[in-house]
Amino acid sequence: MHYLDVFDFPGGMAHPGHRASIARIVHQLAMSQVGRMVLDELLAVATRTGPRADKLLVEPTSGGMQTAAFQNWDQVGSTVYFSAAHWREPSSVFLHELVHVIDHFEGRPDWARHKVSGEFDEKGEVIGIAIANLYRLEQGQRTVRADHLSPEATKWVPPSDAVPVFAVHHDVFTEYAARKPRLCARLGHYEPPGYPAHLFNPFRAVAVDGPGRHQVMIHYNRSQADALFAPPA
Repeated sequence: MHYLDVFDFPGGMAHPGHRASIARIVHQLAMSQVGRMVLDELLAVATRTGPRADKLLVEPTSGGMQTAAFQNWDQVGSTVYFSAAHWREPSSVFLHELVHVIDHFEGRPDWARHKVSGEFDEKGEVIGIAIANLYRLEQGQRTVRADHLSPEATKWVPPSDAVPVFAVHHDVFTEYAARKPRLCARLGHYEPPGYPAHLFNPFRAVAVDGPGRHQVMIHYNRSQADALFAPPA
């Protein structure tokens, strides 16, 4: 099964270039390490859910994007409303949405919608933004996203500044690692460009037994490292 076999384009006749633009983005993701990890997980989940639930609908939209899921007792699916022309970094944005789709395909979007403190809104946004940040760094970007605000208000910070922002959500990463051990193990062993100087890979603390925390202790003393990755009280 090819990555693109998961996708369907119900508006294809009215928007002939839409499928081609998504195909280019999927190819770009497949050529990256982080993008391939997410696509592999998406493919595995779609294959497990059966023939009635193995399609991701990608609908063109006139502006902005949202992810919506529809569910009933024998079918789980997901629709992404997306137009590449509306985004400066369409592959990063689309990857973020695919992380949500994985939860939808498994029939567990409610976990992702649980509220969290701070500016990330929900657990699913913490994970989606963290993975998209790793992809951005792989693509040579020097800043990462540190919130889930509107695109105009988003905080773009150096990766080192984002480490404590994501560390306070250690419990979210721990839960996600329990649900997605294979994906988190692959992400946890990935070292984005510049690591360990900036230490940004929040999956290392939950997916790597020992070395992740040890790597942090090279740059922080033990109490500082423990505080960075300790679950909130």
